[in-house]
Amino acid sequence: MARQGHSYENYEFLDLIGIGSFGSVHKAQNKNTNEIVAIKVMKEKFKSTAECGRLTEYKMLKAMRPHPNIVQLYDTFLSSSNELYFVMEYLDFGNLYQFINERKVLNKFIELEEIKSILYQMLAALSHIHYKEHIFHRDIKPENLLISISNDGSLTLKLADFGLAKCLNSRPPFTDYVSTRWYRAPEVLLKSNNYSYPIDLWAVGTIFAELITLDPLFPGQSEVDQLYRIFEVLGSPGTVVKKKKSRIDLLSSSIVYSSPPSIIGLGGEWKEGVKLAQKLGFQFPRNTTPFGSFLHILNSTSVPSEGIDLLTSLLKFDPCKRIDSTTALSHSFFAKKNDQAQLDLPDIPPISPLMKDEPRFFDFKIAFDNIPQESLLSRTISSPVLYTESTENTLNRRSMSDLSINLHQNEKISKFHKLSLWAKKCGLTTDKF
Repeated sequence: MARQGHSYENYEFLDLIGIGSFGSVHKAQNKNTNEIVAIKVMKEKFKSTAECGRLTEYKMLKAMRPHPNIVQLYDTFLSSSNELYFVMEYLDFGNLYQFINERKVLNKFIELEEIKSILYQMLAALSHIHYKEHIFHRDIKPENLLISISNDGSLTLKLADFGLAKCLNSRPPFTDYVSTRWYRAPEVLLKSNNYSYPIDLWAVGTIFAELITLDPLFPGQSEVDQLYRIFEVLGSPGTVVKKKKSRIDLLSSSIVYSSPPSIIGLGGEWKEGVKLAQKLGFQFPRNTTPFGSFLHILNSTSVPSEGIDLLTSLLKFDPCKRIDSTTALSHSFFAKKNDQAQLDLPDIPPISPLMKDEPRFFDFKIAFDNIPQESLLSRTISSPVLYTESTENTLNRRSMSDLSINLHQNEKISKFHKLSLWAKKCGLTTDKF
């Protein structure tokens, strides 16, 4: 439980680290122990310590067990002005975005062993929150991955900012505006409200590519732009094809969708995504992406085939086919990883992403879904040219509102009723079958 008032005087505020929609983060020093800490000051006011319990981040951080790759919460208290303070572990090297940007300024690519260590620690943090804490983060991005570097040069990475996190036993619908756009999974871009922890793994895949190239993989400037950049790199997840059926079959079963194998890209087939796109009046492109083009975008010959295999496994369109964090930790890419990446991981079996027939989530009311700023730091858009002329023309004809079209108004008549009307018109009656 947060304490009221008296802890504020125990800290000397040294520096402002950042400001966001939630509030601000400060570097501070404990006057009693001289320990340097980070203090997160929430913008929202709370009348009492009991009222803090309705804040999702507060509940999750208080209940979370320690892990070497997750920023530790030391204390919480309310100031005399009713502001909630989180006293947290301070990491002295900033965040992963700053680390990548520094390498870019120096024109120095990140060594393969460093990439392995960073990626492994990211996956270790996700394995813990997904399978031990039963939550998913929903805002994985370089700015939320904090870094410290020891005297011997070894790098430690820790996951921070659980303001958008959700419990895995939560019930949909979830908000469709989660995570920074560049790291947002396709199921979220297509307005699915039934997503789960695979969205965190998609974000890891995009960051993996960014560690290789020092540039964002999908720096979209709108949701439509984001989708087309993904398709230009990974190809098509399929298009709708109606299989021919007899009149009797039409009355007795639903239409089945499939796609010719020749149009499926590196991201794999995703039938559910095709249906989501249809509801928005959006159709996937028919183009495929040759594997050589994907390697050209990565612009690196230093990444072994095992690394490319892991990357493509993280960037599967279908969330049910996307590799999970525990399985990824056992991937052959990490067979010879740096000893610094050898961490104590929970002894749990691999768990696959949720299948369609498994129960889906949330018992408590969805809370604290305030939209965050896209980024606390300015980002320079710099990436390989991924667009064809036809793609640009298509983007010019579409707008952001295209992804918000609601076609459900036309679904007031059930499918069976529509088929019954069609049967009567054709001289058929359902009682014959």
